[in-house]
Parts: sequence; structure tokens; C-alpha cells
Amino acid sequence: MFSKPPQRWSEDKAWSWYDANPWFIGANFLPSTAINQLEMFQCDTYARDRGVLIRELDWAQALGFNSLRVFLHDLLWEHEREDFFRTLDDFLQLCDERGIRPLLVFFDDCHRPEPHYGLQPETVLGYHNPGWAQSPGVPTLIDEWRWSRLERYVKAVLNNYGRDSRVLCWDLFNEPLNAGFDNNKHKLPYSLRLLKHIWHWARECNPEQPLTTCVWSHPDPTKVHAEESLNESEQLMLEAQRYSLEASDIISFHNYGNTESLAARINSLKPLSRPLICTEYMARTAGSTFQSSLPLLHKEKVAAYNWGFVWGKSQTIHPWYSPIGAPEPAVWFHDIYRPDGTPFDEEETALITRLTHKSVQSVGC
Repeated sequence: MFSKPPQRWSEDKAWSWYDANPWFIGANFLPSTAINQLEMFQCDTYARDRGVLIRELDWAQALGFNSLRVFLHDLLWEHEREDFFRTLDDFLQLCDERGIRPLLVFFDDCHRPEPHYGLQPETVLGYHNPGWAQSPGVPTLIDEWRWSRLERYVKAVLNNYGRDSRVLCWDLFNEPLNAGFDNNKHKLPYSLRLLKHIWHWARECNPEQPLTTCVWSHPDPTKVHAEESLNESEQLMLEAQRYSLEASDIISFHNYGNTESLAARINSLKPLSRPLICTEYMARTAGSTFQSSLPLLHKEKVAAYNWGFVWGKSQTIHPWYSPIGAPEPAVWFHDIYRPDGTPFDEEETALITRLTHKSVQSVGC
């Protein structure tokens, strides 16, 4: 069963694509009025909050962001097929008008295990990411008879948008084998098998944009490990991360550490001789800040996507495992702007605009 990844882009093709583009910088984007990716894109809530979405996209453009990482969900395609494509097309057009090319994410192993279509939960003040939804939900993940629907979803989206220049890249599976909100390690073998299936489904569509899945956790797939020293979950994780590195056209990774940690991760991935993109970073009180990370990412020309943009229903100004009802922290964990457009820290936004303007000049635009 798919012991080896399907054929990927050559190194020359990957670098030709990367070098033809500017340095990409943006955020993991969720409008402040949405608690999760379902509320963002369901046709009724998308229409209700479209004005907020446009305002926040304007802020992203003004900051110099030329890309955003945006999560889709399989339930959107299942329940709103035609409306989903109309909504996604509208979103891509709004981004295109602002010079923003989204990096779109299909699946996600993080947070709530049983998503549902329709009315989404209310936010929980003080609590980090109280409504984010896994895709697929665990009931679908552990029932492989239901994966044919997931295959149709992937292929339908890629057949519609796999040659659309408004889309930058496809991130097939965010943090595969993350045990999730409920620390469900029983699901990990299923996640690994699904990861391999997704890669083959996507390659069959042959999109013009590059494909990737991230390396994000221990054990480090770039190092040699004594397999017998790893527990079962670590062995599965190592296999998933190595598969991702062998399958990806461009290499994506997450790093929420300090400058030294980020530099070590970049240096460990450079020998793979492929373009690098950091699809998650910036958690201030964990040691990852714009000041510590962004100059290094810019210097190394590693595309950079911090987590969070505007303080909203996702409550990600609060740290992981924050208690319910916690007050606004003195130092935000994620996010850049308050809902009125005021920056949390003007020194950060000044740094971002300085680097994005420098990047524009450096590529002759």
C-alpha cells in the first residue's frame, strides 16, 4: 500500500517555480468573525461576514503580505458542492485583486475530532482555538470505506483549481499524525495511511502548482534514529515525516522556537536541495517572535507564514492550553491586529512592512 511516494517535481522544476516568484510572506488566515474553517467558508456565514473578510484582506495587502495560508474542509464540499466552489472562487478573486496568492490546505489532524456542518460553536473567551475542526473528522478517518468521498473531494478541487494561477500552492495535510484535541493516538495509523492515499490522489490530478506536506514534530526526519529507541507513535510520526519529505515538491515545515531553533531547522533541511517554506511560526511567549524569526526567514529566502492575523473568535492571542475565561494577556501568543485594525505591536508591523518593501524592491517590481 503506497510504500513509496508518487513521482514528484524535479529539483530544477521546483527551483524554477520558486525563483520565478518573489519572497512569499503572509499569515495563517481566518477572519475574526469565524471560529473555524467551516464558519469561514459556509455560504451563509461567508456572505454574512464578507465585508469583514474584505476589510481584513485590505489590511493584509497594506502590510505587504502577498500570500495567505487558508484551510478548506471536506464537509464544505460534501454539503455545499456548487456553493462551495462559488464561495472559494469569490475568495480567490478578492485575494487576486489585492496581489495575494493563497496557499490552500486540504486536511488537518489538529483540534476537535468530530466536526459538523451547519451552525458552529460559539467562541470561548480566553481559550485557545476553541472551535478549530479536524478534517476529516475521526469517525471518517478510521472508516476507510468512507475515504472514497475524500478522494472525490481532493480530485474535484484540484480539477477545478489545479491550473488556476490565483492559487500559489497546495498543502495536502496539516500536521499529519497530530493526536489532536483529545490526544487520540489510536487514529495515528489511519492518518499515516490517509496521508499516503492523499498524495496519490493529488498526483493523479497533475496540478500546475507545487504540492507539499509539512514536517512539524519530533523525531527529526533528517536525522538517523535507532528505531528500537522510538515508541510506536514516534515510529509512525517518523515514517509520516520522511514520506512527506520524499513526496513534496517544495519542503514545508513548522517552527515555534527561538532564532537558534529556527536556524537549526532550516540548516537541517537545506541538504534536501529544494525550496523551503515555513508554514507556521510566531508564538511570542514560546520564544518565536517576528523580531527573532522574520529577518532570518527573509535572509534565507524561506517563505514565511505566521499563525494568526486578527484577534477574533479563534482566541489565539491566548497560548496553547490557556484556561477558559483568561483575560487578555499582556503579551499576545499569536495574531497581529485588534478587530479595529490597531496593531498589537507597531514595532512588529514596521518590521514586516520594511522587509516586504525590501523584498519587492529586490525582485525588481
